[in-house]
Amino acid sequence: MTDSQELDLLPGNVKKAVGGASSGDLWMLQRSLIRRHPKLQPRDNTTEHYKERVRHLADLMHANGYDRSFPLKVFAAREDGQDVLYLVQGHTRLDAFDLAVSEGKDMEVIPCVTTDRGTTMEDLLVSTITGNEGAPLTPIEKAGIVRELQGCNVGLGSIARRLGYTLAYVKSLLSILEAPREVREMVQEGKVAASVAVGTVKEHGKQAGAVLKAGLEVAKAKGKDKVTPKHLRAAASRGSKPEAKSTFAAAAPAQTHKPEAKAVSLSLATAVDDATMAAMRRAAKWIAQETGPADEYPFLALVSTTLGLGGTAALQGLVNKARG
Repeated sequence: MTDSQELDLLPGNVKKAVGGASSGDLWMLQRSLIRRHPKLQPRDNTTEHYKERVRHLADLMHANGYDRSFPLKVFAAREDGQDVLYLVQGHTRLDAFDLAVSEGKDMEVIPCVTTDRGTTMEDLLVSTITGNEGAPLTPIEKAGIVRELQGCNVGLGSIARRLGYTLAYVKSLLSILEAPREVREMVQEGKVAASVAVGTVKEHGKQAGAVLKAGLEVAKAKGKDKVTPKHLRAAASRGSKPEAKSTFAAAAPAQTHKPEAKAVSLSLATAVDDATMAAMRRAAKWIAQETGPADEYPFLALVSTTLGLGGTAALQGLVNKARG
């Protein structure tokens, strides 16, 4: 869906719009009569998944023709003094029809049904989700429709009710549109659920993409192709230990002289509040009682994350002092 054209269609006359086409249960329409409106096309037709779906349907049409049990849905609009038809549902099928015809399949008309009289712009947008009987829309595609409904001055509560979603889910859809590009792409490709993506963005901000990709690697290692919170936790625990060791090794090589350790801790004391410094001293005393090196303890990773390399060096200095 693009934002290059506003959705503001006036109802038109169906019989005039179809140009004398035949009708039984369906209107059998010439392809040239069916127009597209960018606001009524929720699908992202650039993805490999979409192209594969079109290819599959085109192959079926080559073999069997167009299946009349899956008609397109069109809306009769009044535009520039003429009655015209805009596609509402069936964009993938229409793309497959066009592809098959371009490859030599002899098909001239397409079965279509029209929207009910009195259909509003809000109804058209809602139907792109609720009336979709093909492949489900992705969260990104749904989010685009929700945003368009907002543009029609429809409140989030009303949108949730009409789509059959919870208000929280509708809000999460909108949050996805504000996520970093790589996060949106992972949601669009089905590699992470919308709720997981939104939660990760809230927790990690601009680093959410990297965090999700790390989780995806864990998922793939377990034979899965979608990130879950469990995979994210596993990736975090897997990454924290080597990070803590490497950070400690770079920032705090073994220190044995008490004056040096004292200088490091005093330097840090000028940069953090009293409560943080007190917590670090208590942690240092606890670590000093253990036999292992300080960099094996989770607290060091926390200090590294919150205070940087200087924090890890200061903590090691405090441990050395306590052990001295």
